Amino acid sequence: MTSQRLIKLPHRVLLKLHGADTTAFLQGLVTNDVTENVEKYENLRRAAGIAEGAGELADLLPFQANGDLLNMVALDKGCYIGQELTARTAHTGVIRRRIMPFECQGQVRQGADILDEKKNKVGKVISSDTSRCLGILQLSSFKLAKLTADDVALTARQPEWMPDKILANNKTRTSLTDA
Repeated sequence: MTSQRLIKLPHRVLLKLHGADTTAFLQGLVTNDVTENVEKYENLRRAAGIAEGAGELADLLPFQANGDLLNMVALDKGCYIGQELTARTAHTGVIRRRIMPFECQGQVRQGADILDEKKNKVGKVISSDTSRCLGILQLSSFKLAKLTADDVALTARQPEWMPDKILANNKTRTSLTDA
């Protein structure tokens, strides 16, 4: 199935398996370079600035997870937990922190604090490999030249799908409902 978040992400296939063949099938996948393909997918996803799963999205509001930019938030659909807060943020709120992709000069552990040059905490790493990571970042810190996590240099990158206005003025409204 095509990712509804970003058209450039590769297709994923969901299978429903039954019976004793399940174990043999899954073992066949593991021995047929699935690990390499999963790694490629994860690297592509991080480079594109796309977070997924409870490990990366836990404790984040939909707008912090770029839900308004990646077709994850529908303001015209029925009832769901957090609907009122999401609607209020969309129409009146300021979004000061968002998930952003970073280039990194080495492995950074998940959960590491992102620090500015004065060692102030400006974010947190939520996913990482040896050359790129995802982090939740205060947007006011996006253009800072020196960011680090675990003493590893980080460079924040604007994803190609993120409109410039999201990063242009982070002290006023920055949702897509703005005119």
